[in-house]
Amino acid sequence: MFPEQAIEGNVFLITTSYKGKLNGCTAAWVSRASFEPKLVTVSLSPERFTFGLIAKSKKFAIVLLPNSKIGVDLSKIFGFHSGRNYDKFASIKYFFSSLENPIPKGALAYLDCILVRKIKAGDHILLLAKIVEQKWIKKGKVLKREKLR
Repeated sequence: MFPEQAIEGNVFLITTSYKGKLNGCTAAWVSRASFEPKLVTVSLSPERFTFGLIAKSKKFAIVLLPNSKIGVDLSKIFGFHSGRNYDKFASIKYFFSSLENPIPKGALAYLDCILVRKIKAGDHILLLAKIVEQKWIKKGKVLKREKLR
């Protein structure tokens, strides 16, 4: 199974970097869009700081979190603070993907994506992106939205 097959119904981190600024946010609205080419969509509010960095960098990673304390803790770090005035990566360990997207240590997998198009969808923007690399880091169950309720 590829990481892209495990994305629906889960909590994700969307991470990016632009001119040395690292940021990320939580997202639940992530979906496959096409088998060939491999396309995904991520729905983000244009008010999110992460959205602005993605619009400039034209790249991001979809990070699959483990269904564990580590996954819940990461979802809180990335979901409860704005990167405008808080460095979400300061308190965690991470590495960079081939596209220079930051990937938190403890992640199960990631999909490195190049932005193809932005599509207005009500109060959100759908980011249509091509998967250029996907990698399982370790085995485990993916963090479900229900775990955070």
